[in-house]
Amino acid sequence: MASLDSGKRLADRYVLLQRLGDGGHAEVWAAQDESTGQQVALKFLHLRSCSADEAWKVLSHEAQMAQRLEHPGVLRTYPPQRAGSLVFLPVEHASGGDAARLRGASWQQVLPVLQQVAHVLEHAHSRGVVHRDIKPGNVLFDTLGNVRITDFGAASRTGSTLAMAAGSPFSASPQQLRGEPATTADDVYGLGALAYELLTRYPPWYPDFDPERVQREDPPRPVPAQPAPAVLLELLQRMLARDAADRPDLSQVMQAFAAWTAAAVPGDDVVIEPALPAPAPVAAARRGIAPGWWLAAASVAALGGALLWLPRTPVATPAVSPPLLPAPITAVADAVVAREAPPTATPAAAATAPEPGADLRAGQQALVAGQPALARAAFQRVLIADSANSAAQRGLESAAALERTLAQFVVATRSEAAGELGAARTQLQALLAQHGDFQPARTALARVLARERATQLESLLAQGAAALRQGQLPLADSAYTRAAAISPGESRATTRTRLPLLRTLPRN
Repeated sequence: MASLDSGKRLADRYVLLQRLGDGGHAEVWAAQDESTGQQVALKFLHLRSCSADEAWKVLSHEAQMAQRLEHPGVLRTYPPQRAGSLVFLPVEHASGGDAARLRGASWQQVLPVLQQVAHVLEHAHSRGVVHRDIKPGNVLFDTLGNVRITDFGAASRTGSTLAMAAGSPFSASPQQLRGEPATTADDVYGLGALAYELLTRYPPWYPDFDPERVQREDPPRPVPAQPAPAVLLELLQRMLARDAADRPDLSQVMQAFAAWTAAAVPGDDVVIEPALPAPAPVAAARRGIAPGWWLAAASVAALGGALLWLPRTPVATPAVSPPLLPAPITAVADAVVAREAPPTATPAAAATAPEPGADLRAGQQALVAGQPALARAAFQRVLIADSANSAAQRGLESAAALERTLAQFVVATRSEAAGELGAARTQLQALLAQHGDFQPARTALARVLARERATQLESLLAQGAAALRQGQLPLADSAYTRAAAISPGESRATTRTRLPLLRTLPRN
């Protein structure tokens, strides 16, 4: 794919401003639309795994699915565009970030977002569209904090098996992983996976995703980062049931969400828990699980891109109260009880926000560990409670700077992988001129320089051998001398190695 840089002009209309993110299979840039004067986002598929024509089909499908919908919670999507070898999709720019910032937030903060997502899904289902890729990175916010759903690349018409792009395996239902026709139950599972990730900080099955296990078992019970009503966690378990017939339908989920939101009084410490909706009827006959041979391969391929947007396994931290990071999802049952309301109680204690100092420490630790998304989420939680917190504001600036550094590093490593060593060296040197203590760039630069020296060495040795065969002794000697200077221990460049060749040459 052609190089993308700030200031680049595309289609005689769009001027790139800054990279917003890179998810492995695609990258998104903020751009100025000179024809309208508005800022938009441009989505580019990486062409290393598909041709420009294939990218055009994928982006056209995404645009068509989104344009079937007329809901304020759907991000406006425009027809795909071409600019030379580049293919991209213009979409409305949502400047409020994504739902990843809510990982580990209280259930009172998460539930209104889930409600808005559910309303968008209800509208999509009424138009025959199943999203099939509900995850934090696809739940954006506008400047007023309203939810805007994006990325319909994995969407399908109800009852269709057509899928132009793979969604995240962590939010894909077992039926979706098996390639079965799309149903609204897929989005109920995806919404449950989103709720699971926001409450626990990690999606179901993270980080050990195994498509075969997803077919055999329901996900482990969620361990919320902050206390949450047991009845809410029970609903999540049912939404994530491996058998679609065991999941509640979307209308039941929405009714429960609305009742809990109405019962939660801001500032009060008591939450009334409405009854859980009755389970959906279980089908008399269920399809057996017969995943195709492609199941593991397709899921793992999608997993590579999904992992780029997830927090890494948390680094070890000193014990604090409340915990900075959740226990592993496989924690024992008593760890669950410690973080949720007693299941037998009628009133449940409302979750209290963690002390700002805990999230500040978590954010700083994430910065040190090179995890800008995790750091940004921690600092944003502080600012939700204290918008003037200067330490959190500085932390957000540091997270943004780290993201830019990592974006530069990704560009350099791509050049290295493509064999463009000169470009990689220049990019890494420029990065280190700004951030001399960025150790990954130092390591990569040493590797690139070593590869350049090895390439130059082999070239000089080849030149020397060719000059010897042609009887051009001065040229041969010069080439071998330069090769020996690059690698003094290289036996092929020593005089002793060259003597037998010199003796075979005709003498004038």
